[in-house]
Amino acid sequence: MNDRDVLLQATSPRLTAPEAGAALLLTVDTPVFHVSTSGAGSPAAINFKATQINLPGTVQWSCSAGGVLSGSGNTRSLAYSAMSVQQVTVTATLLHDSGVTFTAQQIVNKVQDGVNGVPGSNGSSGKSARQCFTLIDGYALAFNPASVTVQGDAYPPVGTWGETRPWGAAINGAPAERQVWFQSSGNYDPVTNQTVWTTPFQSYAKFGSLEAISTKTGALTFSDTCKSENGNVAINADGTFLLRSQGNERMELTPKGFYLFSDGKPVIELGVPYK
Repeated sequence: MNDRDVLLQATSPRLTAPEAGAALLLTVDTPVFHVSTSGAGSPAAINFKATQINLPGTVQWSCSAGGVLSGSGNTRSLAYSAMSVQQVTVTATLLHDSGVTFTAQQIVNKVQDGVNGVPGSNGSSGKSARQCFTLIDGYALAFNPASVTVQGDAYPPVGTWGETRPWGAAINGAPAERQVWFQSSGNYDPVTNQTVWTTPFQSYAKFGSLEAISTKTGALTFSDTCKSENGNVAINADGTFLLRSQGNERMELTPKGFYLFSDGKPVIELGVPYK
């Protein structure tokens, strides 16, 4: 060993700078204790973890006044019961050999639910649907007026659309032939205390014979015979046509020809002789 080695061994250790990318990280489960109106805290404890990156040494822990940490090594816990103030700061510190101090911090708060507010007042009542019925003789009522307004929850006045019977809450019997139950729909407004009834429409009818109705059928398809009640007019699906007057006077159109009869005998024959 020479004199130079002896001098080097006797000197203080050299201070070296931290490695590139050296860091001290501090992570936390949650930064908030949720406190209910009754004072219960959640979670029961909050956990912290210090992570050293390219940084040798021992991490030192501290907590600001009002909080007490528990645990060892690079992890610590702060129990809700160990925090007596609204906010604390948890600090992790590491002193590097070079004299550089690395520090990481997390702030924890208590967030408490407020007291329940004063119950609000009830809102306004909404409109409600209504319906009413009346029986008429016939099949139609007037379309005007489009609506009628009455006070309270009353029915439309009799005769508003040409009806002669009063309105009721329900259909109370089957209509007779050529009678119709008409229905009107209404909206009752409790704010104005009024009901608006609309133009009535057919709800239940008994039409009886079709001659009571004027109808536009458009294209009418049949597969048998269309004839009058007394049989004097008949149209068959095969193209046969019969028109008979009083007695034996009649006219026939068949696939074989056209025939005119008088007193039961053909007097005009166009086509094959009538047999």
